[in-house]
Amino acid sequence: MGVVAGNASWLDGLRSSRAHSYPWAELFVRQRCPRSVRVFSEGLHMDTRTMSEAIKYSSQATAYYHLAYLVRYAAVVSVTCLPLVCDRVAVAQGAGDSHAIDSAWPIAASGEHADRCQISGVSLDNFGNALVLSRGDNHWMPQTGFKHQKSRKAAIHVIGSDTGKISSSWGHGVFMLPHQIVVDSSDHVWVVDAGLHQVIKFDSSGKRLLVVGGHKVRFNMPTDIAFLSDGTFVVSDGYVNSRIVKFEADGHPVAAWGTKGNQPLQFQTPHSVAVDDQDRIYVADRENNRIQILSPQGDYLTTWTNVDRPITVRFAAGSLFVLSNLEADKGIVRRMALDGQVIEWFHTKPSGATDDFEWPHGLAVSKGGDNVYVGFTLTSRRVQRYRRVDASR
Repeated sequence: MGVVAGNASWLDGLRSSRAHSYPWAELFVRQRCPRSVRVFSEGLHMDTRTMSEAIKYSSQATAYYHLAYLVRYAAVVSVTCLPLVCDRVAVAQGAGDSHAIDSAWPIAASGEHADRCQISGVSLDNFGNALVLSRGDNHWMPQTGFKHQKSRKAAIHVIGSDTGKISSSWGHGVFMLPHQIVVDSSDHVWVVDAGLHQVIKFDSSGKRLLVVGGHKVRFNMPTDIAFLSDGTFVVSDGYVNSRIVKFEADGHPVAAWGTKGNQPLQFQTPHSVAVDDQDRIYVADRENNRIQILSPQGDYLTTWTNVDRPITVRFAAGSLFVLSNLEADKGIVRRMALDGQVIEWFHTKPSGATDDFEWPHGLAVSKGGDNVYVGFTLTSRRVQRYRRVDASR
C-alpha cells in the first residue's frame, strides 16, 4: 500500500514554515531520497517503507518534529495500491531482481587490474560479441575533469559473448573522451566523442568511414546516437547544447530540436537517446529526471517521470531498458513497456557485494533481453554481464 500526495509542494512549505526546517529538508531531499521531491509535489506514489525511511532520516536530523511538516505539506489525500516501486526502496531492498551478475564473464574483468580504465559504453554486434568502449588513460573525474588530448591506449575491445575473452582491440590514439558506442544493423561501429565534439563511424575492423561534426553542426560535448529505420540517425548533443540533432545517413544535418530548460522539448543534459521499432525517439533527460518521447519528426509526444537520473536508454525485445544511477554505486536497470510501465528491474551492484560498482554508464541488451551488459566509469572501471534469473519470463 502507499500514500498519494496532493499537489501542494511540501518542500516550499518546509522552507516557509520555520527557518530551521529547511536544513533538514536539504539533508533528506538532497542527500537521502531526492525522488521524494517529485513524489510529493507531483502527486506520485510513495510506499509505506519509503515513508518509514523518511521518519528514520528525519529523526537523525531533528527527531519526529520535522516529520509533522512533511505530512502537513504533503497533503496526503488517499491510500492506494503502489503500481511502481519507489527507486530508493528498490535500491534498499535488492530483492526481486530480474537479472543477476554473471561472475564468469568476462574472463579477465577490467576491475581486476590496477591500470583498469573507465568503461563508458557497451554495444553488441550482430554476432552477440560485446564491443566495450574504454577511455584509456584519459579518465573523467568530477574533481579534475579530463585531459584535452587523445588517449594513447586502445579504446574499443571486442569480447566474445561465449568465451568472455578479448578477441581484438583497436582505437589507439583516436579518441579524447569517448562517451558512447553503438553498433548499427550493418555492423558499423559509431563512437560519440564528447571531448572531440564528434561522432565517428568505423567498419568492424576499425577503419574510419565518416566523421560527423565541425562547423555545420557545432556539437558541444555530444553524448549518444540512435538510428531510425530509414537510415537517418539522431544524436543527443547533451552536455552544453541541450538538443537532439537529426542527420541523413550520410551525416548531413537536417533538423535540431530542443533548448535548455524543464518544459516539453527542453532538456537538462540529454544524456542518451534510443529509437523503438515505430521510430519513436526516447531521450534520457538526465537532470530533469525524466524520459521525453518524440516523433520521428521531432514532435513532442509524452514524458515518463517514473525514473531518476536516466543515464542510458536502449531499445530491445520490444521494451525500453533504462539505466539509472541514483547515487554513486546505486545503479538500477529497468525494463519498461512502451506505455511507460515498469516490467522488471535489477540492481547493478549485487546485494552484499563489497567490490566497487560506482557509476554505471554504458548499457547494452541482447535481442531477447536475457543478457544485459553494463560498463562502469569513475573508480569502478569494469564491464559486467547480467543474466536473467528466470529465462522463462
